[in-house]
Formats: sequence, structure tokens, C-alpha cells
Amino acid sequence: MKKITLLTAFLVAGYSYGQSISGFVKNPSFEDGPVGNIAQYQTLNNWKLGGANMTGASASIQSTDVHAGDGSNALEVTSEYAGSGGEWNVRLMNTTYPFDADGINPIDITVSFWAKTTDLDPTDQNSNGDFRILIKDTGSANFPDATNRVILETDTWIYVTKTFTFDPATDYNLSLYLEFGKVNGTTQIDGITVSVTGGATLDPTSEPVVVTQSGFILNPSFEDGSAGPLVRNAVLDNWKLEGANAAGDNSAIIQTTNVHDGDGSNALEVTNLASAGEWNNKVTSTAYPFDGDGINPIDVTISFWAKTTDTDPISGNANGDLKLIVRDAVSASDKSNRAILATDGWVFITKTFSFPAATNYSLSLSIQFGRLEGVTQIDGITSSVSGGATLATQDILINDSNIFIYPNPVKNILSYNSEGIKNIEVYNLLGQKLIEEKAVGSLNTSAFSKGSYLLKLLGENGSVSSVRFIKE
Repeated sequence: MKKITLLTAFLVAGYSYGQSISGFVKNPSFEDGPVGNIAQYQTLNNWKLGGANMTGASASIQSTDVHAGDGSNALEVTSEYAGSGGEWNVRLMNTTYPFDADGINPIDITVSFWAKTTDLDPTDQNSNGDFRILIKDTGSANFPDATNRVILETDTWIYVTKTFTFDPATDYNLSLYLEFGKVNGTTQIDGITVSVTGGATLDPTSEPVVVTQSGFILNPSFEDGSAGPLVRNAVLDNWKLEGANAAGDNSAIIQTTNVHDGDGSNALEVTNLASAGEWNNKVTSTAYPFDGDGINPIDVTISFWAKTTDTDPISGNANGDLKLIVRDAVSASDKSNRAILATDGWVFITKTFSFPAATNYSLSLSIQFGRLEGVTQIDGITSSVSGGATLATQDILINDSNIFIYPNPVKNILSYNSEGIKNIEVYNLLGQKLIEEKAVGSLNTSAFSKGSYLLKLLGENGSVSSVRFIKE
């Protein structure tokens, strides 16, 4: 099964990057973003490691053991079944994906992928397979989970296809779970494809989704994906609604009605009607991992526009009822700041946070509304990191659909359409510039190591376009 290769791009140093999608599964072949370990309860490139029993368990997106023909990365999960507990004790969960349906016809879902395991007896806990696939719906109908079991083969790649059916509904919010809790060994998953037919149609070769990035914050101006309500404890376009009071009349939505002029067509809107602890109603960005030099501390700067209907936005705290927390999942440390908003008027907020020197970080921004009383809009977020690591604030829209490159993956010569292009640049996934040269329609990649790279095309009219390619 050949991996779906979308014309997408990624650049760590604050630019936009492309996100592949198949059906409702984002990053289905683990090629988006950097490789690395996935910490428990943390998300890396739209995949989250969950489960209550992580003894002897680990997960990573790695480039060592992959299925031939499916790019340079694959998921790898190590699990040790101790004789008790369920499949759910070690699981990888994909970011939820909302979509509409006709409300008349059921939907049929087909999930296919490549897999192999070191488990010497992959049916010893269940004759239908110790490995389980689950699809969860958190849409308005909130259907029960749909499951299927898979019989893996020891030390051999096999191709798996499973189907699921959900009853008719006007909308769904689906997520794919890969459950390893009863598998005893190391398992690789690669080349996932997903399709939906019937009451809704999602093609396995969907159009690329452009994801903007500023510093460590993905979708900083809420322009990526589709506007819509955020469901509590679910992720929409890299933002998650959390908190004990984040339900009912207290709500959050990415909306198009009340936005800051000059910051696109969407903005975040959060309603919090009664003051309580700030953490009881909060919206949190997807955690973003990056390396530090281990010598110098880092300074994090967050800026954004905000306004509120709260008539006294300092009633709970003289320094401001809106609270900002930057969390580092690696060190499990939080840094906080408060912001004073203005009633019915947009204000520009800038706050700084500092973290000690470290070799790696995984940062997320939590915007906490629990002490506000009213409706608050947030728009145009930018972030930057300086010191022991550098992530820039640039937020550049990349129009990848107009770029044509071939072959991809490439062994030696990569060809591209050079019409209207003045120069090209090539970056690795650490954001390091490797090549800068005049555009001639081809690029010699023979000296490149295997992996993913970014080709940046600089137009004669000042336009900037980017596309990722894979070197075999």
C-alpha cells in the first residue's frame, strides 16, 4: 500500500506547515512534524499516548523500523502485558475530527494500515487478536465506541483492513484509537488510510490541510480547519476545552462573528458566566516539543488581542481575572501570568515567561477564563522563544496546492516547476537551512541523508511557497 503523499510543508522556526489527513485521521502515516518520544498523556503530531498502566510501556514516532514504500517514519509502541488489565491501558489516540452528515443514512468507515510486532503469541489473550482498534464518537449523538480486533504476525509486516458502522446522525466527531494493552512486545504501525461513506463522505486522499504556527503555538489565530464549537475534553484544530465548569452555558467556540480586524476571519470565543477557579474553564493549545541547548534558560513571549463583556475584569484579582499558563510537559512545571482586559474593547496583551536550561521542552499555552464573568474573544496570538532555544513568531501562509514536485520520495534528482520562481531554499526538520540557490527546475539530493526535508520556493513577485519531500 503506497502512502498518501500530500503536497505539504513543515518548518520548526515558526512558519506554517502542512498536515496530512486521510478520512478523519490526521497525520495518518506519521510523517508530519519531527520524530520523537510521546510522553504519557501528551500529544505529538496529532497522536496522544494514553492509558492507566504504563509500566514497561513507551511510544515514539521513529524512522528506524518503517514499512517500505510508506515514507520515513512509523509509530512504535512497546507494551508489557502483566496478566491483568485491558487493552485501554496502553493506547494511542488520534486528534478528534468533526464533520457533518445527512442524518438519514448510516456511515461506513474503513481503516487500513501496515503492522508488525515482536509479540511471540499475538492471540494468547484473545483468539481474535490481542491488538484492538477503537473508533470513538463525541458528536451530538455520542454513539457507543466501535471496536475491531486484529491478529498481528510476529516480526512480519501485514496489511490490515477493518470496517465499522455508525447509525445515522447529523454530525460526528471521530477519533481513531490504537490499543496495545494486551500486546506483549514492540509493535510498529505505518501507512494508515481511512475512508467514510454513506451518510457522509471523507476520502482517503483528502486535500492537504495547512496548519499555521507561531513559536510553539499551532493555529495561533484560529484560522486552520473549520469554525465550530469546542467540545469539553476534545481537541478542535489544535485547541482543547478543559475544566470542571466548561459545559452547559459555559462554552467555547471558534467563530467568525466577533474577530480582531487584521487577524483573519476567525477568533476564539469563550463564555464563562460565574466566577470560580481559573482552571475550571480553560482552552489549551497542543503541546509542541523542541530541543534546548541545556546551557541557557529560555524566555517565552506571548502576545494576543482580547476583549470581554465582563464589566469588572479585575474583580477576582487586581492583576487581571484572565490567567495565562505556559506548561512544560517535560519538567512538569507551569509558569503563569495575569492579564487585565477591557470591557467591550480590544486590548493587545504581551507577557513573558522564563524556564530553566534544559535539553528538551514540550510547551503548551493554557488560557484560563474561570474568574471572568461574560463572553471573551481571543485573536491573533503570537509566541516566540529565545535563549537556549529559538522559535520565531513568523506566521506565513503556505499555498502548497500550486506546487508540483516529482518524484516524491526521491533518490537523486528532485524536479519542480520553476516558472515564476527566483530562488529555492532547503531546510531540514530542525529548521536549519541546508541549501540556498537559484531556481533551475531541479535539485540534486544525492548528498542528503534519508528523511524529510522542506523545499521553499521564493517567487519573483515576493511570494513564498513550501512543500515537504522525502529522501529515500
